[in-house]
Amino acid sequence: MIALRLGPLRLGAPPRLGAPRRSRARARPSGRLRAGVGRRPGPSTRLGRLRRARGARIAAVVLTSALSLALGWLWLRDSFLVSVDDVSVRGLSGSQAPAIRDALIGAARGMTTLHVRRGAVLSAVSGFPIVRDVRLSTSFPHGLRIDVIERPPIAVLSGPGARLPVAADGRVLRGLDPPAGLPTITARLLPAGTTVTDRRARAALALLAAAPAALRRAVTRVSVTPNRAVAVLRSRTTVYFGTPDRPHAKWAAVARVMADATSTEATYLDVRLPERPAAGVPGAQALFERAQAALQAGDGGLSAPATAAGDTSASTRADGASATTASGDSGATSGASPDAGAGASAGSGAPGTGGGSSP
Repeated sequence: MIALRLGPLRLGAPPRLGAPRRSRARARPSGRLRAGVGRRPGPSTRLGRLRRARGARIAAVVLTSALSLALGWLWLRDSFLVSVDDVSVRGLSGSQAPAIRDALIGAARGMTTLHVRRGAVLSAVSGFPIVRDVRLSTSFPHGLRIDVIERPPIAVLSGPGARLPVAADGRVLRGLDPPAGLPTITARLLPAGTTVTDRRARAALALLAAAPAALRRAVTRVSVTPNRAVAVLRSRTTVYFGTPDRPHAKWAAVARVMADATSTEATYLDVRLPERPAAGVPGAQALFERAQAALQAGDGGLSAPATAAGDTSASTRADGASATTASGDSGATSGASPDAGAGASAGSGAPGTGGGSSP
């Protein structure tokens, strides 16, 4: 006999046939799940990913925009929309001015107001040594102004078979017609290059460049040796500088003496000591001799006025006061130049001036 053991009767839906039986015990999570790998990302993780993606998109947009702007700028900078059409040139003078202006305008017409090339402008006038520099200023959209800074000639270098204008820095201005009235500097050999190489000629240029503009225009000739520098003025007055050192102080002394009305007839100026300049006038020696003769005759002053031609002026002091010849301590000088070795000065004279007067 077969005995069947029946469990307690359970009411409800009948069990499905063939369905797997679900285990009552929940499976324990594996090691990967316990470590957090494979979990569904939380809200904070998703927000970080969104922010990173957004930053990458913004960086791409910025980079693309910058590249587009750069390409657009490069196109606009050299486009016909801003081409140079109106060129004005200022500061030119001399015989080469038309050629220099044409060269500058031709170089500027190939540029734009957004892309001005100063080096190209200077290269266009490199064959004209009178041009020292240029200054460029644009006027949007089509204007360009060129201010030329010149290297003007201050003297003419005279040598065997030629005369060359030269600037104060020793640059030879070939091809330029020298203006009338420039002082002359004599050189034993003319330079073959672009600058003056003769030492004496360069020293004469330095002496001339130190002169004030008004006095420089009054000079006709300058010569310099190691111990002697001489300038001749248009009034035929010879200026003795001694050595060419302290040129500014010596030219200032010349200006002080020339500013006095009594020095207009001076035959020479001695500024070897710029603190004690002297001016030689014609007839001063004869006037002094008559004064001495009057004193020896017992007359307290001049018995007769000076009537000889050229005897009406005396030397000029450094402070502009006119010296008289009423006594043996007169400041009048003889007409001999300091370099002539004439030591006959009127009265005591100044030591070392060779006949020149001093204050």
